[in-house]
Amino acid sequence: MHLPTPIVVASGRALGRILRDELLTRSELVSTMEGVADTDGPATGEVSLLAWLATHGDTLGRSG
Repeated sequence: MHLPTPIVVASGRALGRILRDELLTRSELVSTMEGVADTDGPATGEVSLLAWLATHGDTLGRSG
């Protein structure tokens, strides 16, 4: 889905206020759009995000 940058940033701020967290900054969004974190190489991680969520999802977002 393509949305204008100001709408994405404003939505992130609004949702962040509700969740009491900073979800996405304008600079993070811009750097993602510019491909700063892109790579042509293979994945280097050893744990699938889906596998991690299956194990730890029930504690996600909770403080100790």
